[in-house]
Amino acid sequence: MATAGRGDDPKKGNLAVWLREQAHKERMDLLRLADKSQIPEIRAAALDMVRRSGKHQRSQEARVPPTLILVVDIACAVVVALACRHTPLHYPSPVAYELCSIYFLLFLVVVGISVFLPGYLSQSNFMKILSWPLAFIKKWLKEKPPEK
Repeated sequence: MATAGRGDDPKKGNLAVWLREQAHKERMDLLRLADKSQIPEIRAAALDMVRRSGKHQRSQEARVPPTLILVVDIACAVVVALACRHTPLHYPSPVAYELCSIYFLLFLVVVGISVFLPGYLSQSNFMKILSWPLAFIKKWLKEKPPEK
């Protein structure tokens, strides 16, 4: 029985695990090549290949396909644009401005979540995105006149 590359037969275990291990072995081989090479161009090329292979593997292992993320984000952008276009027609200017601000902040949160879940956004940047609506709410509550 032929194997699909270096290492064990992938049919003995889970194919995804086997492929992940193979990708790890390839990256380690490239890192060893970069470590042992005396030529700076080979080192730089090997390290660049390791970086690109890591990004490619993360996009392949993502539970949410990038195309779906793009479709969801574009649909949300269209909905927010239509809502912001429709709001001034039916509400006074200050209320319309506040509603459009809320729509936009919700849009940022949805885009942040949709980009964070598959791993395209770091946790610190995701927390920054989530802090924007909170800062807006705190500012709005401070500026809100007391009710009589």
